[in-house]
Amino acid sequence: MDRNKRLPVTPLMFFSLILSLSIITARYSYDYFSTRYWLIAAIIAIALAGCCYVLNENRQLFRLFFRKIKQLVLLQSFLLSLCLFCLGGFITSHHIDKTKAPGSIMTYQSLSPIDRTILASRSFRQQQEQQLHTYHIDGQDFAVISAMAMGDKGSLDRETKESFSISGTSHILAVSGLHIGIIFQLFVILLGGKRRSRPTIALSLVAVWAYVVFIGFPPSAVRSASMLSIYSFCLLSLRPDLSLNTLALAYVIMLFLNPFHLFDISFQMSFLSVASILMFYPPLFDLLKSHGKIIRSLWGLFSVSLAAQIGTLPLIVYYFGRISCYSLLTSFIAIPAATLILYLCALLLLLSPLTYISSLASVGIWLMQHIAAVLASITQATHTAFRLTSLLPGASIDHLHLSLLQLMLLYLAVVSGYLVLAKWNQIREKIYKIRHSHALPF
Repeated sequence: MDRNKRLPVTPLMFFSLILSLSIITARYSYDYFSTRYWLIAAIIAIALAGCCYVLNENRQLFRLFFRKIKQLVLLQSFLLSLCLFCLGGFITSHHIDKTKAPGSIMTYQSLSPIDRTILASRSFRQQQEQQLHTYHIDGQDFAVISAMAMGDKGSLDRETKESFSISGTSHILAVSGLHIGIIFQLFVILLGGKRRSRPTIALSLVAVWAYVVFIGFPPSAVRSASMLSIYSFCLLSLRPDLSLNTLALAYVIMLFLNPFHLFDISFQMSFLSVASILMFYPPLFDLLKSHGKIIRSLWGLFSVSLAAQIGTLPLIVYYFGRISCYSLLTSFIAIPAATLILYLCALLLLLSPLTYISSLASVGIWLMQHIAAVLASITQATHTAFRLTSLLPGASIDHLHLSLLQLMLLYLAVVSGYLVLAKWNQIREKIYKIRHSHALPF
């Protein structure tokens, strides 16, 4: 992606906005506009779109109704948006019908294959958790590892949650896009590191979905894996890297699968953080013109963290009423620590079959004991760092309150800030080129 080029508004972005409006409308008008009415409206909209298509194919009929092709294009765009709006409303209303249906007691035989898989994965996950206890990983160290690697936050106590929240690192305790991306990158590296190799991408995606099954299909992990799958298909089709258009495609697909994702906080946070990184990371990264690799790497990590914070901070204040003042600094610890912890947990899981082979059991146990010791040390150091950060003066600003109108105004300011920053980078780039093209030898 050209860093000095503005991100264009594509039809998929417009459709994602239409779909969001239809889901909100259907949810809050359910008592007055039921699923049947949404279905009728969708059928009418599709019929009108079909008539418009016939007009487009038949020139004689077209001349009876329209004088300019622009009028037909506008009508087609309107009808396509209307179809999407009605379909989104119908799917949302249908989901509400299912949630209001009376519950029933089910036996194991009557469970769906997905439900049986979830139960089996839960049993296997409990076995792995017991394995961690055998390596003397207990207390809140075990709780942090279990939350980060296995999606089980049940062992976390209030003090640990509060220290991670105040330090601005609570997102690493829930399996989300960061964790899924780390697992995906791990298997890409293990399989040769070729990001555009179809076998590598396919096997890495299989590993990612196996991990999602292992942790019990938590919604945030399913969303992240789905987004990564869509991104991988775009990568294999030799399209450019992840863009707002690809993100909008993932957004539309996931809302069609489950419209209630729109009202989930983690869903909103994940998409806003990725969108903000795509928008703000290139202009922020270009503000530093240093050529030192170490400085550029550190600045890149800082730019990614700052870009994500810009997109999610208003939403965090709206829902939680808190600003973590040191979150940009703790990200330099959180991301590498999460990467190491997940890599070591994956290594323990991959080495566990060696314990069932008599000739290799002793070697496998020795390796796993040392890996577990390193894992416990990293977890303790990370937990201690975040706890100390939460005790620093001014670590967080609490008891903030935002109205919905104020939230919308803040995001309007964020978009305006992006436009200003992109324009400023364009001006700087032009000045930089002019100076170098007229540089005098001294």
